[in-house]
Amino acid sequence: MAGAGVKVLCPNPKAKSLADLNGKGRVQVYAIDLGIIFAMTIYNIHGWTDGANNKMQAERTDAMITAIMEDDKLQPEGPGARQSSMVRHRKAW
Repeated sequence: MAGAGVKVLCPNPKAKSLADLNGKGRVQVYAIDLGIIFAMTIYNIHGWTDGANNKMQAERTDAMITAIMEDDKLQPEGPGARQSSMVRHRKAW
């Protein structure tokens, strides 16, 4: 939930490869307005399961990450923040 005065936006991806995937359950682009000249773009992703054992699943996730990287390169220059975090869920903890 956004705090007081913080705006969460859903910008349109600039890369066609990401636009084809965005909002369909595997990736969603968000932006958080952190002030007058500062925004943080967030790529919330959910890769395909079992990529370590399933080549097709791994390739699908790799293609999605490539689309995200392409989109990030097309974002306007200027003040902003980048944070990368990949979480790998294990079958058993």
